[in-house]
Amino acid sequence: MTVAEALGLLGAESLRVYLLEPSGDRLRMRASSPGAEEGPDIVSLPELSGELQRTQASGGTLTSVLAGTLWGAARCAPRSSLRSSRATRSWASCRAARGGPARERARARPRQLDRGAERARAERLQLVERLAERNLIKDLFDALAAGRSNAAIAAQARRLGVDAAGPVVAAWALPAAASAEASAAFLPAAEAFEAAALRDIPGALVDRSEDALRLLAPALAGESVLDRIEAIAAGLPDALAVGLSNICTGPDACAAGFSEAQQAARALPVLRPRERHLRYDDLGVYKYLLRVPPDARVRDRHADALRLLAEHDVRRNAQLLHTLEEFLRQRGHVGATAQALYVHPNTLRQRLRRIEELTGLDARDADWLLLEVALKLQRLEEVYPPGHNP
Repeated sequence: MTVAEALGLLGAESLRVYLLEPSGDRLRMRASSPGAEEGPDIVSLPELSGELQRTQASGGTLTSVLAGTLWGAARCAPRSSLRSSRATRSWASCRAARGGPARERARARPRQLDRGAERARAERLQLVERLAERNLIKDLFDALAAGRSNAAIAAQARRLGVDAAGPVVAAWALPAAASAEASAAFLPAAEAFEAAALRDIPGALVDRSEDALRLLAPALAGESVLDRIEAIAAGLPDALAVGLSNICTGPDACAAGFSEAQQAARALPVLRPRERHLRYDDLGVYKYLLRVPPDARVRDRHADALRLLAEHDVRRNAQLLHTLEEFLRQRGHVGATAQALYVHPNTLRQRLRRIEELTGLDARDADWLLLEVALKLQRLEEVYPPGHNP
């Protein structure tokens, strides 16, 4: 609060603020209102004490003695007010405007300053405690995710309410897409996720950053913990991709949980782009493919052919890659594939011939396992292009 603002709230003519020096025996003037009368910059408290002893017989107080020092004894009596603030170790002295209400405000304002300072100090203390706890949780999560386990880490986890040996469930949330818009929408959605998780999941711990959120919770209620996390994710905007681990137990329970949850979060935009959460159990072959480093492109005949096919689809607005994907899903059955794609079987055969012309791959006679693995890697590359590390 500025001196001018305080002057208006007090309804006073002038205001001077003195702070107690570290030595404890002097007051030093730190601020004054415009037009304030001249007064001493430094006031010696021992000298005031002597003056107080001389005037106590006639009803003198420290306030009246200090006011007299500041303005002169003849002018201080009905028109001055001075109060101390224990919270700030300061004295606020003002000459009140004529009239009772202003003088009452002048007397009441230092008490309000005391209460405001106490509230501010309590809020700062709470903020420091929250930041310290956040840093503690982040360091603990980093250690557990990296598989570092010792007695001190296990004890710290127990103090925070989690048994590092399980049973535990982990969740990992990432931006739903690799775009600037998705990154901007992630933070408010992650804040809402954190608030709901801490409210609805007993014992949950959350570590949130600008581009990721990690959650760890004791799985004392079994599958219901996973259900609660899914319900929270489903009720949020579609800015999050939330992956959930299995229920993990054992010495490396937390490390396994974080790894599974992160893989599920990365797979969600590929497997179920319109949904908001995915369990590790639903990854299928992606459990293995996601272990390939994001920047390590697989180079073989099938992968190169599918990249060529994807580029053709983009240029021509075609559906050849999707056609091949559905053909493999239907295990090479022409009728079922044509029905799933809503095309005539002859149209499907024409597309398969076009795929062979472009890539040299005969989908009806290829190694379907290698082709399907290469196709899933291609889908991963489309969602997470080289150089993007979620």
